[in-house]
Amino acid sequence: MKEIRGFPTGEVELTMVEAVEKRGLAAQTLRAQIANGGLPATKRCRDWSLGRTALMNYMESRDTRGRPATAKRARRKKSVA
Repeated sequence: MKEIRGFPTGEVELTMVEAVEKRGLAAQTLRAQIANGGLPATKRCRDWSLGRTALMNYMESRDTRGRPATAKRARRKKSVA
């Protein structure tokens, strides 16, 4: 089926604010992923519009462990003396 530009495709779309509120992610994180091409989105006026399916795929594919500790950031164990 050919998609006609400008007409709805039937997918549920979320604004950036809705995505942040529903998924608990930082808006900065989502903007960075959009800029990197890791999260497809469209710009409508001044707001980003994200497909719900694309957002769910991103949430499933992301690593939940966070940034690994580096020597400078690693917690030091308190010595009991």
